[in-house]
Amino acid sequence: MGKPRFTGIYVIFFIVSLTLQLLAGVLLVGPDKADAAGNQWYVSPTGSSSGNGSQSSPWDLQTALNHPSQVQPGDTIWLLAGSYVTPGWTFNSKLKGTAQNPIKVRGETGKRVTIDGSINAKSSYTWYMDFEIWQSKSRGAVSDTECITTNPAVNYDPNNPVFGDKFIHLVLHDCSANGIGGWRGAEGNEFYGNLIYFMGDWHSTEHRGIYHGIYGQNVAKTGAYKEMTDNIIWGGWNEGIQTYSSGNPDTGISNYRVTGNTIFLSGILWGNLTDDIFVASGRGVKNYYIEENMTYGGRGSRVSIYNGVETGKNIVIRNNYMQAEITALQLANTDGGDVSGNVFISKSPWVKMIGNTTDTYDFQINNRNVTMSNNKFYGPGGFSNGTGNSGDFETGWKPYYNDTTSQSFSGYPTGVKTFVRPSKYEAGRANVTIYNWDKQNSVNVDLSSVLKSGDKYEVRDSQNYFGQPVLSGTYNGGSISFPMNLTAIASPIGSRQPAHTSSEFNSFIVRLAGGGGATLPPPTTVDTVPPAVFAGLPSGKINSGSSSVTLSVSTNETATCKYSTSAGVAFDSMPGTFATTGSISHFTSVSGLSDGTAYAYYVRCRDLAGNTNVSDYSINFAVSAPSTPPPPPANAAYQYYEAESGSLISPMAAGNDAGASEGKYITSSVADSGTASYGFSAPAAGSYVVWMRLLAPSISQDSIYVSMDGISEDVFDMAENKWSPNWQWVKVNGRAGTGNPLTLNPKLFSLTAGSHTLKIRGREVGSKIDKILVTNDQGFVPTDGSSQPTTPPTPGDTQSPSAALQQPTAGQIVSGTIDLKATATDNEKVISLYFLIDGIKFGSNYRLPLPGNSYMESFDSHLVADGAHTVAVRAEDEAGNVTATSPISFTVKNSTTTPPPTNQKPTGSLDGVKTEGIIYGWAKDADNNSLP
Repeated sequence: MGKPRFTGIYVIFFIVSLTLQLLAGVLLVGPDKADAAGNQWYVSPTGSSSGNGSQSSPWDLQTALNHPSQVQPGDTIWLLAGSYVTPGWTFNSKLKGTAQNPIKVRGETGKRVTIDGSINAKSSYTWYMDFEIWQSKSRGAVSDTECITTNPAVNYDPNNPVFGDKFIHLVLHDCSANGIGGWRGAEGNEFYGNLIYFMGDWHSTEHRGIYHGIYGQNVAKTGAYKEMTDNIIWGGWNEGIQTYSSGNPDTGISNYRVTGNTIFLSGILWGNLTDDIFVASGRGVKNYYIEENMTYGGRGSRVSIYNGVETGKNIVIRNNYMQAEITALQLANTDGGDVSGNVFISKSPWVKMIGNTTDTYDFQINNRNVTMSNNKFYGPGGFSNGTGNSGDFETGWKPYYNDTTSQSFSGYPTGVKTFVRPSKYEAGRANVTIYNWDKQNSVNVDLSSVLKSGDKYEVRDSQNYFGQPVLSGTYNGGSISFPMNLTAIASPIGSRQPAHTSSEFNSFIVRLAGGGGATLPPPTTVDTVPPAVFAGLPSGKINSGSSSVTLSVSTNETATCKYSTSAGVAFDSMPGTFATTGSISHFTSVSGLSDGTAYAYYVRCRDLAGNTNVSDYSINFAVSAPSTPPPPPANAAYQYYEAESGSLISPMAAGNDAGASEGKYITSSVADSGTASYGFSAPAAGSYVVWMRLLAPSISQDSIYVSMDGISEDVFDMAENKWSPNWQWVKVNGRAGTGNPLTLNPKLFSLTAGSHTLKIRGREVGSKIDKILVTNDQGFVPTDGSSQPTTPPTPGDTQSPSAALQQPTAGQIVSGTIDLKATATDNEKVISLYFLIDGIKFGSNYRLPLPGNSYMESFDSHLVADGAHTVAVRAEDEAGNVTATSPISFTVKNSTTTPPPTNQKPTGSLDGVKTEGIIYGWAKDADNNSLP
């Protein structure tokens, strides 16, 4: 049999077969009511890209999924009845809703809506509901194609997020790869109430079934959970649910909730039943919840959790009802978890505890900090570490886990166990799962939590969903008798026809007659009037030096607006689009403006009904001619400050960047929060400007608030239309309350002689400040030179500053953290002083001395080895004259301790897992991490 081999530590957790469960529900916060709020759009198999999205002129499916400008968050796109096909098999979705107003893509109620192929969801906050996806062609015509794939083969990108999509009440079957590929490039997904069967294919060279009902990865960069809830998954070529990650740091298995799923007959098309739930990670499974699931019919262990170089953390297996032919639970090297309230039904053993370094039966070696309670074990039972050693329930299991509440039974359950799970998205819908241990011909099920008296309903067998309902009628309250001796079953593509489960087990879907859910709204009156355009800005003259400006217009209805610099250009040919669309207020920035030049921009808009302006609305303005900057005043002052030297209030904080002066900058991690203040003295009254050396890489990371002496706070647009990944000097500008960037460019500060305070407040996250210059020389332009003068140096100054080291003294023995101390004076001004440890610069360049012309830097002697070292001081004045003291010797002596030995990690690679007669081949796909 052999133990699986891993690079590093592994954790295995097996839980047995899965039962079924059906899609269903009582509408709690469902889409039925929400759909009425937004606009309704229509798609047809015979639709066209030239349609307008109405029922009488529908789009084709790909056009609708491209997110036409008419479609807004909160709208519904209805797929009318029929079969949708496309060359290449895959429809690509780019729809973007919002968390509060998702876009819904729904099948026509009560009709069969089929996509013959696949959907690649690169969308956000989009709900896909109530339709079927399959692949009708033979596996030679289409292969390795998932029914639904979510942004595969890439990492999650917070700048272009694929987030928050839901897949609800879909019927997915006969696809050549996974039913759903929930890849790491998408986060915050919910897979709810789907019926998934006959997934995957036969691997002709490895002679095994490949692909699964649902496959998933989740790095959880956003912290969001992926949720798999109330799905029915059965009869595939391989596993029911697989979430797998190699040791690649870009992948991960974190933050999952697997709840209420019914899974059975996994691997039956292969002919060798496999895991219903398989969880594997080379870097440790974290925050994984498996709760209230039902499994049935497995011949081997059903749920496997393999942890690699890290242990599993917070693994919760709770309130599941799981039946298997061999092993109910297998768990290894998990540090922190909860296994409670479960029913495990299997032959022998109930539980395997497998360790990564020992074959000794020892709960403590294998699993730590795992709570075990209130479980019930049925069958011949016992416990094993996977190598034949066994433990006793009373003397082994219970004492170690302090488990006083779990029970074991030598026989199998009797009677009936039913589960009814109402749908949270559709009133009158539920999944019903029945364990009929006495094999009665029928079982009574109470549906009062799903239906109300007078509801017309139908019940469908999940193993023959598109066949005739097995029950239908009008609900009069109480229980309904469900037939348990059914034999009709769907037929997969190919020749491998499985048999229906026996009367011991089945799952059903209860729905209102006619399909339930929302219905198509009646056709609406067609709008034929184009939008009115007005209130264009700017107008008249704007300040010289304005190289860019924000254009704005308003419309009387929701519209998309575009512009051109030439008159008479048709809307579709206009090169510029206003950045804010789909509303009545529209803004965009234009750049490349020159002083002394007049400009005209011509605007046309299109409303949601497709009505477009045929005449121009013009925005006219001019940039004023430049004024000659005044010459430097006789008392010109140039006062520089390192941004991190100010008084910082969180969340404004210093960060590190080798490209910044002295390697540091400041930024705020929270929008509109955090401040930095700088006190300075103006040598004379007059108009001052402020320069900042800054980093503003994009339009969303380019502004802060600036004020002087606590008044007239204004927005500084740090790099308007000059965004760059490089540091640059920019003169502070302002909006003067207009909302328009660069209204004041530059912003002049009228100061009296004496003390003042410059204050910066965070506005946009990611805006970074490195250095600040305050000057009354309005024509001066700073550079990136490392030695900027603080004031004009005295002509002909050649006198070097004097410097002396005060601490440590020659021969001193030091340990821990000490203060390095020095003094420095100059006939003009010392602008820089730092310490040299063993000839290498340590600490910051000081600009301002402490009282008595002293300087101090904290030094942690643990940064260097014990033994002899040297320290010296280097000082520089405004003229560039430098003094460096002779180094003196001192000795570092810190106590040492021997570090604990580190564990030697095993080497090698995983090349196979063989358990209970099933061999799992481990292979990397193009994404370098999938286990098909």
